[in-house]
This record gives sequence, C-alpha cells and structure tokens, in this order.
Amino acid sequence: MRLGTSDQLVADVRDVNQQNQDLLLEWLTDGHFDVDEAWRFTGISERAAQLLGFPAEALEGRVLWEVFPAALGTLFERECRAAMLTRKPGQFEGPALEHLDSSTTVYLDPISPGLRLYYRDSMEWEETQAALRESEAKYRKLVSLLPAAVYTCDAEGRITLFNARAAELWGREPRLFDEDDKYCGSFRLYTTDQQPLQHSDCWMARALKTATPVRGDKIIIERPDGSRILALANVDPLFDDNGKLVGAINVLQDVTHQSRVEHQLEELSQTLERRIAERTSDIQQLADQLRALTAERTRLEQKERRRLALVLHDHVQQLLVAARMQVETIIRQTSLEASKSAAQQAASILMDAIASSRTLSAELSPPVLYQSGLTGGLAWLADQMEQKYQFKVHLHDKTEGKLVSEPATLLLFESTQELLLNCVHHSGAGEAHVTLTWAGEQQIRVTVEDHGRGFDLKSLNRKKPKLGSVGLFSIQQRLGYFGGRMEIDAVPGKGVRVTLVGPPEERE
Repeated sequence: MRLGTSDQLVADVRDVNQQNQDLLLEWLTDGHFDVDEAWRFTGISERAAQLLGFPAEALEGRVLWEVFPAALGTLFERECRAAMLTRKPGQFEGPALEHLDSSTTVYLDPISPGLRLYYRDSMEWEETQAALRESEAKYRKLVSLLPAAVYTCDAEGRITLFNARAAELWGREPRLFDEDDKYCGSFRLYTTDQQPLQHSDCWMARALKTATPVRGDKIIIERPDGSRILALANVDPLFDDNGKLVGAINVLQDVTHQSRVEHQLEELSQTLERRIAERTSDIQQLADQLRALTAERTRLEQKERRRLALVLHDHVQQLLVAARMQVETIIRQTSLEASKSAAQQAASILMDAIASSRTLSAELSPPVLYQSGLTGGLAWLADQMEQKYQFKVHLHDKTEGKLVSEPATLLLFESTQELLLNCVHHSGAGEAHVTLTWAGEQQIRVTVEDHGRGFDLKSLNRKKPKLGSVGLFSIQQRLGYFGGRMEIDAVPGKGVRVTLVGPPEERE
C-alpha cells in the first residue's frame, strides 16, 4: 500500500476491500463474473473462467451475448435483464450458459455499474450439505449414546449440544445458544470444599479462556431439587483447521458413589488400623506381662537354687562330715578287723557323698557368680569344663570391668553353660572360645565359637522344637522374654558361632 494523498489512501483501501470480497466470493461459490450496463465482461474469477471454457483475458471487454449467443431468449437472459432493469437481486436454477451444468444455481446481484453473477453447482452443494447433516446426525447420535455426560460450548461459552446423561446429571435441560445458560447447564456449582462457584469460573470457562485442557478436576453440581452430585470434569478445547478456538467439549463423570465408597473404605481402613493398634497394644501388654512373669520365675528359680545350695552346703554337708568323723572314730577305737573294714567302706561312701554334695551345691548356684560376677562365673565354668570333660575353654574378657546386673549375669551364665555342653556333645572339637564384649552402652554380648562339625542353619530353622526341650530354641526364647536376642552363624564342616545379647542394662 502506497502512502500519498487522502484520496489515494481511500482508493488503496477500496482496492484491498475489493480483493477481500473477491476472495470471499471465490470461497463461497463455484465462480463469479461481472458485466457493465452494456453487458461487457468487466471482471471474471479464475474458477468462472475455467467453467466457461475461456481464459479471463479473452473475455475481458467482450459482450456476454456475443460470446454466448445461445443464451438469448432463455431463462438466463430474462432473469439477467430483469435484475439489470429493476436493480434487485435474484436467483434461479436451471440451464445457464452452454458450458454450465443444468443443476447450477445462479445468483444475480446488481452492482454499480452493471451486474454481478455468481453461481454454485446445486447438486454438489446439496450432496455436501447432506453429508454434513449425516455427519452431524452421527455425531449427535454418538454423543447421545455415551454413558457419560457430554456437552459442548462455542467459543463464547454458549451451550451448543448436550446428551441425555448430561441433562440427567444437571436435573434440567438448558436452552441451546442461550446467553443465560453459558459454560454449564447445572443449577448451581460448588467447589469440593463446599464454596459457591460461578459458572463463569467453572472448568469449561477456564478451558475456553486459557485454551488449555482440564483433566480430572472435581466439581459439585447442585440440581434444582437441591440434590448434589460430585462430578469429574475433563474439558478439551476445540480448534478449527487454522488453529482458531471455536469451542470446547466437556465430559462429566458422576463419581458420587465412588467418592462415598472411597470415604467408607477410608473409614474402614482407619477403624482397622485403630483395632490393629489396640490389638498390638494388647499383645504388647501380654508380652510385657509374660516377660515380667518369666523374669519373676527365673528370679524365684535362682532363689530356690541358691537356697538348696545353701541347704546342701550348710546342713547336708555338715551332717555328712559329722557322720564321717563318727565313722573315723569308730575305726580308731575298734579292734575287730571286720568292723574296721565295714567302717572304712562307710567312711569312703560318706566322702564321696560330701564331694557330690559340694559339686551339686556349686552347680546349682556357683558362689563365684555372686562374688565375682559374670566374668568370674565363666572362668569357674571354664575350669569345670576342662576338669569334667577335658574340654578347653578360652575366655576373652573385653568388658573393661563394667558390672553386669544380676538377672543378666544369671541368664547369660546358664545360656553359655548350655552352649558349651552342646559343643562338648555335638561339635567334635576339643576347645571353644568365649568372648565378652559390650553391644553399645547397655547390652552385654557373649560369643561362643567352636571350629567343629557345624550344621545347616536352614534345616535347623525348619525343625519344630519339642515342648520342654533344652537347646538353642530354649535359649532364644528365654533371651527374648527379657529383651535380649541370640544370633547364630553356622557352616557345615567349619563350626558354629553363637552370640548372646543380654537384656538392656539400666544405667544411672
């Protein structure tokens, strides 16, 4: 466009407008051409030139009736002359010019100066319209058959289509293309936290304003009868071939029942968790009670052992010693060889009884446990194992002199004694190592290790311990009752390492 006088500017604008009009006519019709008052061609579109069978430049300035003399006296001539004379638009269908099909529709539009004729193939147009109507009918049928609520809006938010499920969801049927029923056909809308929501702020409106999809957002729909439904909105903007926004489609899914079920499941889950917590608390209380009862039983057992040991030491052994002394007096005073021999045998039996009583007293409750603690007790046990079974026990004390409580001392001493007896009877080894360390600051650790036959730990775990049996299972159970544990590392042919972790010590 050139810059110049105002008249030139107006002319340029007119030229541009004329070009736009020509393009529009070319798009809307199959072709058009203009004639002046003398019926000379003054303009012809490219499509019209093709249909008339002449190049546009060959027709420019020539008289219509001279180029197409066969049109004289026909409906075409009468309608054209009437429109030129009356200056009123008109149209007709039927044969026009000799190169046009009989199904052509001709539109007559008086212009200054002259007349504009544009035409369309009626049959092709009807076929196109029929195809469009059929396509639209199929689309509407498809939408109506969908189980979900579906509706569409134009770019301004006016509802253009909705199916029966949408009307059921809304509880009403909105008016199509109505300015008062925009964006959604519901009576009222609310957010999921029960706050009122204007239709102009709903998901459809937001999708149209931002030209972006909305996926899986929840919204509460209120019907005219006051009932409410929780729906899931999925909005997709619609664009034409040029990328221009022309509307949007919204698929609403009623999730009211699903939400109620989810809420019920959540309540059931919370109830179940609460009951599990209660049962766990009950089990924990029972476990604590069992642990306390076991500890009390062990304490009473040790007390009874100590009492029996004292009875053996302070009473039975004294009686046996006194009886032996009396027998020795009889031996010294009698002169009969037969009586002396019998008395000597009785004295020997009494000496064996005294030795057995002392051993039993020590085994029931080794005094060294109460005098020197766990380390002293295990040292005494090592001597006993070598004297009675010729089994060497190497003791390694790494506790740095820290004291161990009496309950833990008694429990770990008995467990270690049982493990060493297992080594004697089952390992095939002639020695074992016992190591004392601290597991952290509050738990004593005793490790018993041999390099004997070993065993398959998996097969041991599959075996069910017999009721009342004494062994690894019994040790593990007793430790567990007091809050301790046992760890086993065994390899066939390479030996066994058992670690006893005592109950936590209470430090002041």
